[in-house]
Amino acid sequence: MQQKDLDKVAELAAWKSEGARGLIKKDNGIQAVYGPKADVLKSDINDIL
Repeated sequence: MQQKDLDKVAELAAWKSEGARGLIKKDNGIQAVYGPKADVLKSDINDIL
């Protein structure tokens, strides 16, 4: 995901409370790491959409 203002992105603790295992911020890119449960989350999101 590209984000113009990285200050608007929650810190790692908030992401972990939602199930993320990590958070990678590089330049203007952000990646939340969910590990093996990423496929389950993707399916859940697709079902909602």
